Amino acid sequence: MNEVDEYGNCLEPDHENSKLIEDCVYPFGIDPKWFIASNELNFFNSLKMKLAVIIGVIQMSYGIVLKAVNCVHYDLWIDLIFEFIP
Repeated sequence: MNEVDEYGNCLEPDHENSKLIEDCVYPFGIDPKWFIASNELNFFNSLKMKLAVIIGVIQMSYGIVLKAVNCVHYDLWIDLIFEFIP
């Protein structure tokens, strides 16, 4: 597996074209070339919105599961049936 070059990207520099290195993997994050792209702001805003939605769904799901565990622990079966199940 090829590694990222000293400039932080998976492209082989060439005078005419840049060629993508096969099987190149970034150790963390996104391609550094996005920081100089003309649509940088659109890309990062889209990425942040998607991550916010994913984290929000995980947080809400975790809260619902905790509610079910608390209902079972405190023997609140009515709350479990009418709040957790729906």
